[in-house]
Amino acid sequence: STDRTAGKTSTASGGGKITLAGGLDNGSNGGTANDGIPGGYALNTTTSSIVAGIQLGTVNLSNPVNANITLYSGGGDMTLRGRMTSVSSAGDSAGILAYEGITADAGTTGSITLMGDASASTAPGHFNDGINFGAFAGNPGSHAASVWRTNNGNIALSATTTNGGTNRGLLLYANNSTTYANTFAITGTGNLSLTGSGANNNIILSGVNLLAASGN
Repeated sequence: STDRTAGKTSTASGGGKITLAGGLDNGSNGGTANDGIPGGYALNTTTSSIVAGIQLGTVNLSNPVNANITLYSGGGDMTLRGRMTSVSSAGDSAGILAYEGITADAGTTGSITLMGDASASTAPGHFNDGINFGAFAGNPGSHAASVWRTNNGNIALSATTTNGGTNRGLLLYANNSTTYANTFAITGTGNLSLTGSGANNNIILSGVNLLAASGN
């Protein structure tokens, strides 16, 4: 069933897809043309305080907070594709940026695909991040763990960045690796993959649990 109450989300099936993306419905990025789901990226070209193409949580540089965001698909696929080509008012840029406190569960068979790209011309000392999870977690404030989970689906993170000051492809960071870790867990047979590309850092992991029960 699609019962998403506490303790039942990982065994849920029959749910629908969750998609945060943009562009044409043309089947790009592994999608299917004309299925009602965009094949491109959610694009941010503004210079506002929004730091990413997809931002999960509220900007607060001095006091990062628990985003308290929950995504339950009931067995459907989750797809997030974010891109930023401009410099935010803070001076940084990211494809997907998430504060701490994200809980995402794709149920029995749902896959989780996260794709981030940043190509803004940020100044020296500022950051271009393809994907940044645990944004500003090193600062004092209210902290929380984040969990992305599926049973027999796959989890794939792909992040790229070009131009700008400091280019970091994939950044997964927690304030405390024991209490507030970023966890990506496949409890069944799915596969887990991380891909990052940046001139300064391809992949940075700190306070991360990568768990695949029987897949790769």
